[in-house]
Amino acid sequence: MNKRIIEEGFKEILSNGLGLDLTNPGLLETPERIARMFCEELFNSEDVKLTTFDNEGVFENKEEFDEIILFDAIPVSSMCEHHVLPFSGLAYFMYIPDKLIVGASKPARLFKKYSTRLQLQERIGKQVLKEFTDVVKPLGVMIVYHSVHACMSCRGIKQTTGGGMTISLTWGVFRDDSAARIEGLALVQIAQKERR
Repeated sequence: MNKRIIEEGFKEILSNGLGLDLTNPGLLETPERIARMFCEELFNSEDVKLTTFDNEGVFENKEEFDEIILFDAIPVSSMCEHHVLPFSGLAYFMYIPDKLIVGASKPARLFKKYSTRLQLQERIGKQVLKEFTDVVKPLGVMIVYHSVHACMSCRGIKQTTGGGMTISLTWGVFRDDSAARIEGLALVQIAQKERR
């Protein structure tokens, strides 16, 4: 990324494109702040190593853990590639392990990795699902992910009531077994009630 080019580009947009006076005290450092925000915060992606642990021996009698593990209320913020406006919300990520389990912070780190770029909400979910299943090879994964989109609230339809979009993605057991899917959705509801 080139912070200087971004700063100069926003000077051009703000002054010549929008006709704003960049000598106004409130706008003096705005192009530099925007460039810093883009380079250091919004698009500063980091690689994630999915730390895994052997699932055998989780319990004293060496049994494996073979039930749902839910990581709830993962905050996810990104920028929509259509209008370069933010969208943000919460993701609920669950999996049923097979041979491997993951460190508790890893699903959230995957969401962060794929959200620090111009994105679509649906694509973030698919990318997280793919990387997780490729590395961990669980029996099943389910993601429920709700976001409020600024492109819906401050332009276009101007839906200011907090509405947005919810997606769900399923893989393995959660796709093939409706009872597992229903149990997963029930766990999401419990987690949401606990947050209220």
